[in-house]
Amino acid sequence: MLAPDSGKTSTTGGNATQAAQTAQDKEKQKENAQADAMNILGSVPQENDQVENQTIYRPWGNGPVPADTNLYWYAVVKDKSVTERIKLVHFTSDINWVFWDELFFSTDQGKWEYKINAFAGQSGDGKHTEVVMGGKYETLDVPYDKLRPGIKLLTEGTNPIIRMKGAQHQADFQVPQATIDQMKAAQQLDQDLTILGGKLK
Repeated sequence: MLAPDSGKTSTTGGNATQAAQTAQDKEKQKENAQADAMNILGSVPQENDQVENQTIYRPWGNGPVPADTNLYWYAVVKDKSVTERIKLVHFTSDINWVFWDELFFSTDQGKWEYKINAFAGQSGDGKHTEVVMGGKYETLDVPYDKLRPGIKLLTEGTNPIIRMKGAQHQADFQVPQATIDQMKAAQQLDQDLTILGGKLK
């Protein structure tokens, strides 16, 4: 009768060790993401809303956005849950409205289109219009993930432009490097939040 092959080794112990290592790696990844997210949020002005018990992190500071065309990110933290959003602002002192309901994110490497389901390009689906002293705003305020492909295109490409197009008029925004740097921070925060499941510890 042949004796059992003593040369064979069990893989059970190896699998357990590998699983433990994977769990440790994931925990370390979460720790790094937590630290990175807190660093990004801590680098911008914050406002505590005691009524709704939430903290709003806005790179442009507290109060209304500046009277200028630009692309912003901001984040709202409530009960450790984080909502990251993108705000596109088009400000003009011109008498004509664009009433844009289409966006084209363009670089030398490609183009991505986003359609807004707004009534006559004025309101709805995150779109707003407002008249103020000295001019008027058209803004879009949506969750980050809705514009994620466009943001990625802008940060990775050259000659980044956002075209805001309406039924009769359009306006182009040549995205400056300072805004691209902010969008890179927004991208990194989005990646951190994906690892963390959208919640801080």
